[in-house]
Amino acid sequence: MKNQTVFANQLGFKAKLVIHPKQLDVVHQVFSTSDEEITRAKKIVEAFEKAEKKVLRRLKLMDNLLIIQSIKS
Repeated sequence: MKNQTVFANQLGFKAKLVIHPKQLDVVHQVFSTSDEEITRAKKIVEAFEKAEKKVLRRLKLMDNLLIIQSIKS
C-alpha cells in the first residue's frame, strides 16, 4: 500500500482512494506537506513579494533563476 501511494505521489496525484480506515495513516503520511516543503514555499513567496516591490523581472532563489513574465497589481 505504501509503495503504491508513494508512486502515485511521485506521478503528481494529490490524493488516493482508500476502502478501509486502516489505510488512512499511510496515505496521510505520504501526502502530507513536509516541513521542508513549507519552508521552501515560504521562501518563494517572500522572494516574489520582494521582487514585486522592486519591480524586478528576474530573481535568484535557492540556486534557481526565475524569470517573472509579469506581475499584476
